[in-house]
This record gives sequence, structure tokens and C-alpha cells, in this order.
Amino acid sequence: MFGFLAPRTSIPAWRQAYARICQHQRRLFGLSALPFLSYEATFLYQTAIDFLVLPPLPSDSAQCCRLKRLSAVETERQLVTGRYAATFGLLLLGVKLQDDVQDSGRWHHHLLHRIYRQRISAAEGLLTDIAPTAMLTVRNAIERHSQMERESPSIPIEQYAQPTGDAFAAIFQGLAEKTAPSDSTVMESFSHIGRHLGHAIIAFDCAVDFEHDRIRGEYNPLPDHAACRKALQVCQMELSRLGWMLPSQSTGAVVVASVAERIRRRMSGPPVEDSCRRLERWGVVREHGYTYARCDGCDVACVGGECCGDIGAAIAAPDCAGRFCCEVAGDGCFHFGCNRDRNHGCHSTKVPTSTPINSAYADWPYREYHGRHGKTVSALTPTGFVEIDGERIPAKSMGGEFMEAELPVKVTYTDSFGVGVIRLPPG
Repeated sequence: MFGFLAPRTSIPAWRQAYARICQHQRRLFGLSALPFLSYEATFLYQTAIDFLVLPPLPSDSAQCCRLKRLSAVETERQLVTGRYAATFGLLLLGVKLQDDVQDSGRWHHHLLHRIYRQRISAAEGLLTDIAPTAMLTVRNAIERHSQMERESPSIPIEQYAQPTGDAFAAIFQGLAEKTAPSDSTVMESFSHIGRHLGHAIIAFDCAVDFEHDRIRGEYNPLPDHAACRKALQVCQMELSRLGWMLPSQSTGAVVVASVAERIRRRMSGPPVEDSCRRLERWGVVREHGYTYARCDGCDVACVGGECCGDIGAAIAAPDCAGRFCCEVAGDGCFHFGCNRDRNHGCHSTKVPTSTPINSAYADWPYREYHGRHGKTVSALTPTGFVEIDGERIPAKSMGGEFMEAELPVKVTYTDSFGVGVIRLPPG
């Protein structure tokens, strides 16, 4: 399974939805399609359950596909939703493979695209039959992205994310039109949910792929690291908006809260070493475009061949990617891809996996701000950012009031996605 919406903990209802989509995807596209079952397809199915478009899955439903046939008797609405979500997953695979082929054109990208071409075409045909307007919007979004990349080397992330948001909004609304055609509220909610999710995904991908794209010479709309930081803030805000639209304590809300917390930790913690960098450190692979050097006993990778970091150095050189560098400190710690807190020794961004589901959704981690005063750093429309003691926090105005930037506010509500604020009188 792949995708952006990966929860930190195992959630039974989420696993059941995953297993149900897995069975539909195998039935429609064969066994070889299962490695590409996406979390976004599962989220689409789960959203239909959370909004009562579908009944909840029985408590004894399978949490793993196990290559078995779908034995449960499904209603027509469940069948349509399952097929639609599985088709959506294959469509995402097609977009990703096509993008990989256009960006780098490596042989394995061409091979995968050739292997799955017929299945992807079948998914496009199915989606065209079920929701022709949604499929047309997806094609238009792909073309708009290509046009942006041809015309401008850098684009504000809010603008670059719009086509993806439009495509996800059309996909989510298309399901609502098929399963709840008489409920305009559900259709509108699904459209907004899809749009927020699409914006969050593209902002996150652009931020985390920035170094990789820069090394390989592939397109990325972000011009520098400051823009990467802003893209992560956009992702954080879109996840908060998405979470506030979901039914309270629903399975989808728990999943989104888990992802939002992961983004918050990524922004506030030290850089994260990814699996590719770990393989580099072990000497298994070497990234094209880097010069590698031995430096005081640690193997580091630096742009331009410059060694980033001596014994005791805590910060990488300006032209080096900090997460690629290492540090041997006086406390005997060997640091690679992490910052060192000189007062508290070594630390990492690993998140415990034993966190109870309820605590992952409850008012943690923003409950400490309840009753505190701050100011709006962006206009609340009615959502945006506020600043409290120097920290930038997603916020919504209570009652839906629109607020200008630089207004004093007070926190009167907290949850997993941010805080709710009211305007304070001047002075």
C-alpha cells in the first residue's frame, strides 16, 4: 500500500476498509495490482462510511485481503463505492508512473509503465463510465500541470496545487453523485474534502522531494528551502481544514489527525533521514550528482564535493544538505542526518507506535494553548494561522467570523488539528 495518508497506529476500521478495497482491486485489475493499493483510495471509501453514505463494515470484517474472494454480500451502493475507490487507486498509479517517465525516463519507470499500461487504461475507462466529468477534470489537471512546468521554473505552491485539488475534488464529488445524488450537502462536503486532500498531497510532495529533484535536475516548483518550509505549512493547514470537515471522532478524522501530527513533528523536529540516505551511508548506493568524501571517520555526501561537518560540528555548510551530514560529538554519539541538542544529547524524530488511538485524536498536542492569547499571522477565512509565543498554529475562528491579520485573539477551543479562537477587543 502506498500514499500520503499513512496512519501511525493500526486502526481496525481503517484496516477493514483497506481489505475491502484490496478485494475489489484484485477482482477488477488482477493480483499484480495489489502492491499499488493506495491509502487515498481507502480514505475515499472510509469517507463514505463516515458520512453515513455507506453502513459501517461489520466488526468481524477481514482486516487483511489474504487473496480471498469477497464473501460478504454487498449492497449496490457498497459495490459501486468499492469499484470506484479501487479504480481511483489505479488512476493515481497511472499519474505517478507517467510523471516518473516524463521526469527522469529511467528504464524501470518505462518498464513499470508498460507492465501496467493496460490496467491503467482499464481504470480510466471504468472511471469515465462511472463519472465522466471527474475523469475529464483529471485529464485537464494533468495538462495544466504540464503547462505550468513548461512556462515557469518556479510557481507559488498554492497556485501549483490548484489542478491537483480540482482533480481530487471532482473524484470525491463524483462518488457522492453516484451514491447520494439527492444530498447536496454530502456532495459539497466531499468536494471540499477532496480539494483539501489534493492540496495537502502536492504541497507535501514538492517539499520532501525538493533535494531529490534538485540533484536529478527534475522539475520542482519550489525555488529554495524557505519555499519548502512554506509548502509544509500549506500542507499542515490543508490537513487541518480537512480534519475540521470530517465527523468528530470518525475513523477518517483519526487517520488525518495522525498524518497532521507527523507533519507538525517534521516541521518542528530535526531533519529526517530517509531510506535512500541510509543506504548511502551503508555504502550500498551512490546518488548521481553527489561527490562523496571521507571526513574525520564519517562518510558524508555533499553538493559540489565540499565536506560538511568536522568533529563537533553541529550544522552543515550552507551549500550542503544538512540531513546528509554527520557529527561526532564529545558525548560519544555518532550523529548522521540529525541535529544534536547540546543540552540533552542525541535525539531523533521517531514517533512511538504504541500511542492509543484516542489520544492521537484528542486535544493533544494543542491543548496546552487553551485560554492563551496570540495574534493572527494570516487572515482567518475563517481558517488560517495564529501565532502564540512564537509558534505558528493552524486556527479557525469560532462562529465562522472572518478576521484580518495581526489581530489579537484568544484560544477557546483545541483539538488535533489546531485551535479555535475569538477576537479580543483592542487594547
